[in-house]
Amino acid sequence: MDIRIRFVLAMALALALAPMGRIALAQSLNGADRRFLEQAAQDGQAELAASRQAVARARNPQVRAFAQRMVDEHSRTDQELRALARTKGYTPPDEPSLLQKGKQKLMDGMNDEHFDRRYIAQMGVEAHEASIELYERAAREAKDTEVKAFAARHLPGLREHLREAQALATQVGGAGAGNGAGKGNTGAGTGSSTGSTGSTGSTGSTGGSTGTPPSPTGR
Repeated sequence: MDIRIRFVLAMALALALAPMGRIALAQSLNGADRRFLEQAAQDGQAELAASRQAVARARNPQVRAFAQRMVDEHSRTDQELRALARTKGYTPPDEPSLLQKGKQKLMDGMNDEHFDRRYIAQMGVEAHEASIELYERAAREAKDTEVKAFAARHLPGLREHLREAQALATQVGGAGAGNGAGKGNTGAGTGSSTGSTGSTGSTGSTGGSTGTPPSPTGR
């Protein structure tokens, strides 16, 4: 057979098998690990959208500074999450969930005088309480070692974000200033023993007031 024909056939076979390879990679993630990446990505997008708005709208300079930090650090975490997901053949969502979008619209319509309190309560305290719970579970239970390490690595940063948000909530009168402190300061052993890269969190989830915190992140 002519060598050129062999080359063409070989290239055609490689192109035909490429999608199968991507499917195999995607299937290397079990359902729970994939759901963690999906929710962490959605939570991050929700946090970024709200924090960008807070940078522009917040009246309190400390709230604006916190929001800018959330934009910077959650952006880095989102980039890392997407790079990890690509190695697994998975493309995470690039926008918040429908429920998160609805909550964002409610925040959009608030008067400026109430915006600072709502942003800190919803995206600073509640979101990080739920993110910590999400990441703690993945740090304990994820089957993929790289997914597990990613979750553990970002737990210290998430807890730091929560502590800062709780302190701000007491200043601006946000609900939940002292709620979920236990969740924010404790967690999976893997999370606290692993270093934080960039002190970042997922891209932002939610929590609640008492007991098991309700999540505004669309879970």
